[in-house]
Amino acid sequence: MIRYTLRNATRCSIHRTLSTTSYEPPDFKNLTASSWMQKETSIQEEITEYLDWRMTDSWKTLTPDEIKAAYVISYGEWGPRAPQGSKLAQVQMTGPEIILRVITSMVLFTALGIVVLNYKTDKKVSDKIEELRSKVL
Repeated sequence: MIRYTLRNATRCSIHRTLSTTSYEPPDFKNLTASSWMQKETSIQEEITEYLDWRMTDSWKTLTPDEIKAAYVISYGEWGPRAPQGSKLAQVQMTGPEIILRVITSMVLFTALGIVVLNYKTDKKVSDKIEELRSKVL
């Protein structure tokens, strides 16, 4: 009997601790394109995930700040929608991303060069075969 009471007491305390925990999203009030670009990537992802989760429910339950933040993230003048030549239009890439893109481009252009060389060689061989075939017949 005492064991049962102690077991239930610990379950209640664990349940009470877990039920009082609440999630606080990062601050996104007065979000603009420039303030969005200044935030760290992890915070941007967290805000995006939070807004995605909030928008699965009725949009009537969203606060005006959440609606504005969702609009700025989706349609704001940053990234591809920024004015040409502005600082917001520049894509921020890390060193490994740049190296990976360079290596991928080199591999693709090397493959394209090999294809062109093989095509020229095949064309010459095909012409010689046709020439020999015409001599035989």
